[in-house]
Amino acid sequence: KYLWEGVETYYSLITEAEELGLEIIGDVKRGDIGHTAEQYASAHLKNPELVGLEDTITPDAITISGFAGTEAIVPFADVADQQGKGIFVWVRSSNPGAAEIQDFADADGQKMYERIAKLVNQIATEQKRVGSSGYSNVGMIFGGASKEVAAALREKYDKIWFLIPGYGSQGASAADCVQFCKTDGTGALVNSSRSIIYAYEKPQYKEQFGDDWKRCIEQAIIDAKIDLSNAMQTLL
Repeated sequence: KYLWEGVETYYSLITEAEELGLEIIGDVKRGDIGHTAEQYASAHLKNPELVGLEDTITPDAITISGFAGTEAIVPFADVADQQGKGIFVWVRSSNPGAAEIQDFADADGQKMYERIAKLVNQIATEQKRVGSSGYSNVGMIFGGASKEVAAALREKYDKIWFLIPGYGSQGASAADCVQFCKTDGTGALVNSSRSIIYAYEKPQYKEQFGDDWKRCIEQAIIDAKIDLSNAMQTLL
């Protein structure tokens, strides 16, 4: 939407977040195979070596689409390994229409997202990708799950970090999201974008802070942290 100025802003935000000591996930959702996938991976996970861009850095992890199979995942995973970074593979999205394709079952009753999750886990649990924490640097993006499905996935894929979309504006509750966490509170990253970025449009924050959009965003973050923390207590 904002062309090169948007790209410049993206990288300046990465730099600022890195200076603050934050973990950075680039939600780029890249998806291709072979050589093209390798180039995408290098572009998004390797720091550029071009003259004039020495201070530009890339995210700690990115999101990718793995619907083209192994050849769409391994090139990104390999570059992530080389750079000490990570990837999150899109397994199931949080939109209502996701079930139209991603819940489609084969003759054996296995749903599409289940097959993708199994493939991602095979790649993720190679010994070189599992760190001292017991988690892999290859994670899964999973939205729109019932509590039962989330709990089953958490138990089945114990070395996987789950990136959970849908919290806030898309309707997922904190209780829905924390089902992907282990009892020690690890294993899931809950993403909230629009409900934070556009908090200044919400009446409850406008009434408190008027046109001070920074205060609106700050309070929305605090409220989300409290909401998720309270939900976590049910798992402990």
